Amino acid sequence: MINYSLGPVIGSACDSLRTGIITTDRRLLPFTISPNPVTSEVNILKIEEFAGGKSYYIKLINDLGQVVFERNMRPDEYSFSVMNLSPGLYFLQLKSQAGVFTDRVIKIDAD
Repeated sequence: MINYSLGPVIGSACDSLRTGIITTDRRLLPFTISPNPVTSEVNILKIEEFAGGKSYYIKLINDLGQVVFERNMRPDEYSFSVMNLSPGLYFLQLKSQAGVFTDRVIKIDAD
């Protein structure tokens, strides 16, 4: 029996599909990435509330799961350069004592 809804099928070894990617409503994130798509520099807005005046850690991961950039950020740092990165989809992970959050960043070529 073909399971088009990808839900459980009793007795089937292949009863569901999980990608490992959870889509989050961006309105629930405690920060904003701007601009997105980005050509040269990523700005992290509203980070003061997220980091609570403390340093925080960022990690940029490409679509293959490779960490292409990581850095501890001071509380007064709100941006970082992506000039040396190839165009594509990246995942920006921010970690502070408030928690760990991830959002997508799209890098495009500058015209």
